[in-house]
Amino acid sequence: MNQIGEVIHIGPGAHFRLEREIAKASFGEVWAATWVEAGSRVALKMVRQDEMAAYPEFADVWPASLQREIAFLQTVRAPHLVYFIRHGHWQGLPVLVLEEMDTSLSCLMQADHLQSSVVPYTGSRQSANPAIRQHQQALHWLRQIANGLAVLHGHGLRHLDLKPHNLLLTKDFGPGLGRRIKVADFGECKNRDEVWHQVVGTPGWQAPEQFFPLPDFEHELVYQTDHRADLFALGLLYFFMVTGQKTEFALCMMQLHQQAMENAAWLVKDDNACHLSAQDRDRFMAGAPAKAWGLLQALLAHQPAQRPDSAQTVIHMIDSLV
Repeated sequence: MNQIGEVIHIGPGAHFRLEREIAKASFGEVWAATWVEAGSRVALKMVRQDEMAAYPEFADVWPASLQREIAFLQTVRAPHLVYFIRHGHWQGLPVLVLEEMDTSLSCLMQADHLQSSVVPYTGSRQSANPAIRQHQQALHWLRQIANGLAVLHGHGLRHLDLKPHNLLLTKDFGPGLGRRIKVADFGECKNRDEVWHQVVGTPGWQAPEQFFPLPDFEHELVYQTDHRADLFALGLLYFFMVTGQKTEFALCMMQLHQQAMENAAWLVKDDNACHLSAQDRDRFMAGAPAKAWGLLQALLAHQPAQRPDSAQTVIHMIDSLV
């Protein structure tokens, strides 16, 4: 188990002192660290040694996931994707070195700070109304996330695990600059050839096609997705940023997953559960102008074919709202 103050060595000229644990998942952890040779602050994404030892049957899962993320970030640089610095190995397992970010969207929403550092669009004026300010910030970040997705999709990949924990923010640079949001955690990505796959993503942040398996595969859970699954997740994030809550569909999926895990999808009897409810509309419209409802409906369309055809189209739709 890694400890605060421990120095790990992942390669030539690459000693890192662990400062604090930022996040922990089932098989991985992220640490804020100091790069000793450079004297700079970074984030280290590593495999949890204790979990690897406790669950040997999964010993290949997280290292493989981290290696996929390294392979992608080594080749792609974009303003709204977390910045790759280098990689190496520690105790025989991969380590990913990333830029240090300030916080996640999840932490920011929990602290109720979404209205801070609102950056209006060029040519628009910042409103004094708190609800309008929050919607302005939501649109501003939604556009940045869509930009990140456009790059990802342009490389033939889909994220499939977009959620507030995987959206990281820079520090607040003050009036006129604010915070920039970046997409992170690409370990669950699928390429365009992987049309059918096993379950992926996080309950409550999945598109319907990530939650409902294909009926044609007997005794096996197989899912069919494309890049438009990420656009559904973008809609869930939009709703969350405006309301601070999940949609009724997302809450239902989370509850069913907690009750029945892999069999949760078979408990849904009413297809209407997949659509935006009247309560969803009331919550969203309390913090957004009427014209924003159409964007949310398009993103959260139950059928992928009814959603926007690309992240770039979503960007154009966002721009038409301001």
